[in-house]
Amino acid sequence: MSSEVASFGELLRAIRLGHNLYQRDIEDLTRQIAEREDSPDFIVRNFQLSSIEHGHSLPKPGKLLALAEIYGLSREQLTKLWAATRPRGVSQEPG
Repeated sequence: MSSEVASFGELLRAIRLGHNLYQRDIEDLTRQIAEREDSPDFIVRNFQLSSIEHGHSLPKPGKLLALAEIYGLSREQLTKLWAATRPRGVSQEPG
């Protein structure tokens, strides 16, 4: 993927590390959100988070919302971060 996607992933990683969270913490916390919302769409597994943070993939909407909740970001803030780092030619939100 392009460097802009990698930048989005790197930004998410920096936010996670700023909260002193490990990848396994994210999986545990997103499982709690998934249970609360009664949907597995919110679960971000360790390998998925690694792929997102290394710019190999983008999170689906449910996963992105779970990450936003854990990181204390509003949907608007997350959308602005995505818009600032999205790959050229990509006009939609990740999904």
